[in-house]
Amino acid sequence: MSAVTDNEAHVHFDPENQPGVSNLMQILSSLSDNRPMADIEAEFEGKGYGDFKRAVADVVCERLEAIQARYNEVIASNMIEEVLKEGAERASAMAAPKLDKVQRAIGMEIID
Repeated sequence: MSAVTDNEAHVHFDPENQPGVSNLMQILSSLSDNRPMADIEAEFEGKGYGDFKRAVADVVCERLEAIQARYNEVIASNMIEEVLKEGAERASAMAAPKLDKVQRAIGMEIID
């Protein structure tokens, strides 16, 4: 709610003259499936910056809650460990023939 706006008191996309409002509009648009600026302007026509900033904050919080929920889901599962294990196994299988060839060439034998 403390985001910088200006003294013009209307929501209008004008990066040169209203950079703070324009930035908030870009944030709102990008987090709302690239909603057109004209739609955002129309929604907040005749309303104050407080309503506009609250709407931006709500969309940001909603998106962050979704990200946090997914993060918690991944952390609670063993998904990361599984992916790392599978990657290590694939890397080992791919490297084994070359490693064996190099070890034989230098006369080195490694026992597993």
